[in-house]
Amino acid sequence: MKLIAQILIALIIGAFGGVYLANFISLNNKNVTESKPSHTMPIRADIQGYAIVTDGDTIKINGTRIRFHGIDAPEMNQPCWRNDNQYQCGRAAKDYLTELINNEPVICQYLSEDKYGRKISKCYNHENQDIEAMMVSSGSAMAYLYYSKDYERQQEEAREARIGIWAGRFEEPYQYRKNN
Repeated sequence: MKLIAQILIALIIGAFGGVYLANFISLNNKNVTESKPSHTMPIRADIQGYAIVTDGDTIKINGTRIRFHGIDAPEMNQPCWRNDNQYQCGRAAKDYLTELINNEPVICQYLSEDKYGRKISKCYNHENQDIEAMMVSSGSAMAYLYYSKDYERQQEEAREARIGIWAGRFEEPYQYRKNN
């Protein structure tokens, strides 16, 4: 009788241990086989939809005005110079942003609100690429270092490569707004 009781206890412990082990292996295999999310994928999508481009650092989605976090693009009427030729760098920034969005949905993470009621947000295109990073990398906008250092590296690379606004002369957008 004692032997049967010991065998039953061993079987019960083994069964519970087996279930635990099976769950442990299942959980570990799940983590191994799941694909990793893109490093540019937003954690949450607070605002999403098709965007209307207002200028080089502002869009509108479903009537919500969104100001891109951490960047500052030239104003729409702001002139810049390349090879002593003046061009509308604000218009060029808007055109490039329109290209990046390409009539596809945009996903934005809301961070805060500015004094104009715009939602300060980090936004991603339909390929989950950081729109702000691409604007700064292309020289279409500056990193707005007063508010964020997020795009400082992209700005340095664009400046060193002398692309976009860095290919010539320009007044920093915040300074242009102050003077005009």
